[in-house]
Parts: sequence; structure tokens; C-alpha cells
Amino acid sequence: MAGASPAIGPGRRLSLGRTLIFSAPAVSMGALAIAFAVYLPPFYASHVGLGAAGVAGVFFTIRGIDILFDPAIGMVMDRTRTPLGRYRFWLVLGAPVFMAACYAAFVPPEHAGRLYIVIALLAVYIGQSMLNLSQTAWGAVIAPRYDDRSRLYAAISFVGVIGAGILLMLPILAKVKSGYDPALIRAMAIFMIVTAGAGVALAAALTPEDITADHNAEPASLGEYWAVIKRPDVVRLMLGDICLELGQLWMSALYLYYFQAARGFNAAQSSILLFLYIMAGLIGAPLLSALAVRFGKHRTLIGCSLGFALGLVGVYFIPRGQFWAAAPVMIVLGAMAIGFTILIRAMTSDIGDAVRLDTGKQRIGLMFALITMTAKITSAFSIALSYSLLSLIGFKTAEGAVQTPASIHGLEIVFLSGPIGFSLLGCLFFAGYTLDAARHAEVRAALDVRDAASAQAGGA
Repeated sequence: MAGASPAIGPGRRLSLGRTLIFSAPAVSMGALAIAFAVYLPPFYASHVGLGAAGVAGVFFTIRGIDILFDPAIGMVMDRTRTPLGRYRFWLVLGAPVFMAACYAAFVPPEHAGRLYIVIALLAVYIGQSMLNLSQTAWGAVIAPRYDDRSRLYAAISFVGVIGAGILLMLPILAKVKSGYDPALIRAMAIFMIVTAGAGVALAAALTPEDITADHNAEPASLGEYWAVIKRPDVVRLMLGDICLELGQLWMSALYLYYFQAARGFNAAQSSILLFLYIMAGLIGAPLLSALAVRFGKHRTLIGCSLGFALGLVGVYFIPRGQFWAAAPVMIVLGAMAIGFTILIRAMTSDIGDAVRLDTGKQRIGLMFALITMTAKITSAFSIALSYSLLSLIGFKTAEGAVQTPASIHGLEIVFLSGPIGFSLLGCLFFAGYTLDAARHAEVRAALDVRDAASAQAGGA
């Protein structure tokens, strides 16, 4: 088992240097999120030739298969014991899977069919799950305190924003005519492969891992896992996360089409605006982390949801082709959107502590598997629903297609109605949330007493 470090422990805060090292794998994950949400669907629809309906079907099929892996990985992860540790082992194992799958999915052979795309994307999602689950679950262990978790997950999101920002610079630097140029997509793949390998190597080599005292508890039955899943606080978290993620991903899936066809921005302007949206997370992450410390995570999350919905209303009133009018709106939207990831992760860790106190067993891997599963479900539905609606309104996704006024008006309605509606619905699930800082402090105090007693008994 990996050794302890004086910089990491139940009563200590992670140093800034160790936090950034631990966050390094998020560079590739942040880049992947943007590539999947913004660039890959139109690449498959237009260049590969699947069409809007074909892309919707492919992504929906993949997510239907892929979501079955996350709970299984989470349950096995919580029961893993290796010389590398528990979560570090899965982080290292996930890197080569993710790297090989990225190249296959982003650099498909000529005339690649749907079966090839499904298999390649499924492999990417599995690798992504292994990296995300291990890092976020490990983070809950090395940052056990209520406020420290907001800071740690803010740092991970901050680093992810940097990765996303670099990816978004690639279309600008390459001066491509479209956001789905094959050479551009290949460059994105190479960037994600390199950063994933380097980031995992840094985090795994320089972050110690302590395994909680209940590691050797008897494995849980399926009934015990189901008892965790159906807990009211877990259900509330999952449903709220689905709505908030669906609103944001819906917007991302249609972004290029909306800003170019409906708002009159060219490819370069659209990429710069998207860059501002993503990079606003560099402002939003520390700001929202501080607000969460001051007002509580769930209250800050409700504020983010309302702010995101209001920002989308502002998008509708952006004058056509007016970059400087659009820029501040996109910055506000991006600063709000980063809060969804930070706060949901931190709240998941808190609920994981409550689950461990009640059951006597570590289930944080399963908890994050559930959140990852909901993210994948929403990703599939966001693309499937939004791209299916594009077909219904007669919007053409082929390169160089001429749109009718009716199809552009339909695009505006589809682009705005889904994200606004789901963001407002999502914030309702967090009204009345009770696991605040005071209650979590009670949970952690009880866990610390029990862990100390277990350690003392083990050393006797």
C-alpha cells in the first residue's frame, strides 16, 4: 500500500503544488469534453457522412451500452487492493486505454462505418470513465473536509479549463474553414493523447494514497449497493445533475450551427467566443469555490443554475454578427457553467462520507460512478434529442448546405429552449438540501473517531 505524506492527511489541506500535480490528468479530460460536445458530432455528421440522424443514433447507442460499465467499475474500484493503491491503480490502468481509443475515434480510416465509430467511441468512454472515476474518488480521500473539497475540485476544473482552452485555440491557430476539418480533429487527438499520458504519470508518481480503514470490510451485496443508490440524497443529486448537464450539453451540441447559421458569426469568431466561454471557468472556478465556502455548495449551485438560464436568455438578444456584444454574455455563461462540475463533485464526496458512516464501507467509487453514469446518459440524450430535432425542423448539416429562414428560426428555438428549461428544472432538486457544512462536520467527526479506533485496534 502506498505510503502517507505529511502534506496529505485527514487534518491537513493539500498544498497548491500537490493540488495542481494531482489535477494534471484533467487537461486531457477538459479537452475531450469540448471535442466531444462541440467538434466530433459535426465531424461525424458532415465529413464522415453519418448525417444528423446517424450521429444521434450512434451516440445514443454508445451511451446505452457504456452506462453499464460505470457502476461496475466503481464497485470494483472501491474493493481494489494493489501495491499501487486503490484509485491510483485505476488511474494508471485507464491511461493507455484512453490514449489508444482517442486515436481510433478521432482519426478514423476512410469510409469508416457506424460499427467502427461505435466501437471506437465506446473504448474512449471506457478509458474516460477509468480516468475520471479514479481521480475524483481519490480526490474525496485526500481532501476529506467540506471546504477543502470545493477547492480541490475547483482546481481540477481549473486545470481542465486550461486543457479545453488549448484545444479551442487549435482551430484559430490552424485557420481552418470549419470546426470539423480532419487535420484539426487529428491534432486534437494528438493533444489529448500526450496530455493524458503526461498528466497521469505526474499524478500517479507524486501523489501518495492512503486506503481508508474500512478497506478490508466484507464486500457488499447487490442489495447493499441498491440501498445506496436509492437513498433520497443520492437520487436528488443524480436527478439534479442530469438536468443541469443536459442543459449545458444541449447547448454545446448545437453551438457551431447556432452561432454560425443563426447569429452570423464565422468559424473563427465562433471559436473565439467558445474559447471565452470555456476560459471564463478560470474566473468562475475560484470565485464559485469561495462562494461555496461562504454560502454553502447547494445554495451556490442554485445560483449558478439561475445565472446560466438568464445568460442564455441574453444570447437570444445578441445582435447578429456583433462579436463584442456576444463576448460578455459568453463569459458570464462560462463562469456559471463551471460551477455545475465543481459543486456536484464536491457534494458527491460529502454524500459519500455519509454513506460510509451509515454502512461502514467505502462507496465513493460507486458514488462517482453514478455521477459519471448520469453525465453519459445526458450526453447521449443531449446529442440524440437535439440532432433529432434538427432533422425535424429541416436544418441541413451537410457542408455548404443552404438553410431556409424557417429552419434557422427552428434552430433558434431548439438551441435556447432545452438548456433554459433543464437548467431551471435542475436547480429545483437542490432546494431543501440538508448536507451543509455543519452537518458534514458532524459526519466527518464521527468518521475520524471510528477510523482512529480502527487504526488503534489494528496496531494493537
